[in-house]
This record gives sequence, structure tokens and C-alpha cells, in this order.
Amino acid sequence: MSALRPAAPLNPPLETARLCLEPLVAAHAPGLFAALHDPAVLRFIQLKPAANPAALGLRFAVLAHRRDQPHAERWLQWAIRVKATDTLIGKIDADVNTDEVATNVGYLIEAAAWGQGYATEALAAVLALLDGAGVREQRATVTVGNAASAAVLRRCGFTLSRVLVDNDRVGGVLVDDWEFVRRA
Repeated sequence: MSALRPAAPLNPPLETARLCLEPLVAAHAPGLFAALHDPAVLRFIQLKPAANPAALGLRFAVLAHRRDQPHAERWLQWAIRVKATDTLIGKIDADVNTDEVATNVGYLIEAAAWGQGYATEALAAVLALLDGAGVREQRATVTVGNAASAAVLRRCGFTLSRVLVDNDRVGGVLVDDWEFVRRA
């Protein structure tokens, strides 16, 4: 088991041409609450929506605490903000284990911002950070049928590895997932 490169902080703010990726904190909850309740967004993901923005803020606070734990899996989370409008449009995350593998890379963009390349842009920034930190492999799962999300992963260098039968539960129904893998 090898240690992640200590000189490379894993959850810094990131910036792209159009986006600011901010380490996710409780204060992001009000701006992301509606997106995390949108049936179109929830169509392909397992997520129990928080009852209100305060409850979502508590959830985000727990995640923020977990990313800072030394010698443990780190749950890295960023809020995605569009620079031009100063609007939160989603979030992106990566769970990094002590073997330098991102075991669960995921992203969520509000439906109104779909089709504009934001997910690809945010994911590319996170992957560059992970590559620089010595995270040598990234994995992501996508519910079978979510072609848009699969296309984002492919654009960022992921390849389809296998189908995981009955791997997740979306809306109370067991679903199959595609597993994608990217190696740095």
C-alpha cells in the first residue's frame, strides 16, 4: 500500500475556463437543493433527497469532514459554479482509497445546464488533479441507459470495463450499472 503524494492537496479549489470547483461545504446546500430534487437528475442515480436545505447542509458538512481524515479513504467533493453567472449547477466527487485508486468518481449537473459540456470540463479538471496527486486509476459506474453520462466518461479517457448486474437501486428498483475505468 502506497501513500498519496503529500505535496499535492487532494481537495483544493479548481478553476477551468468556465467553471470554479469549490470544495463542497454546508453553505453550498441552498444553491444545490433544487438540483438534488429534480426528477430528471434523479432518473439515473441513487440519492435520497434531503428534506430541506439545512439537512442537505448537514450532509455536506459530514462529507467535508471525511475528506480531511488522514490515512483513510477520502471523500473528495466539489460544488460546480459557472463563472459567468456565479451560479451553482452541480457537484462532482471522487472517493480515493489508500491504494491511490479513485473507486467512485461521480458528477451531477442540474438539468437546465445539460448539454453544455460542463460535466466534461469539471471532470477533466478533477482527473488532472488526481493524476498529479498520484491517483493512478479512476473508476466510475453509470446506470445502464444513461448514455449522456457514459459519453462524458469516454470523452475524459474512461473505457467500459464491464456490466455490474443489479448493482444499484434507483427509485427502489434494482438496476444494472456500466463500470468505466481510466488509468493514468
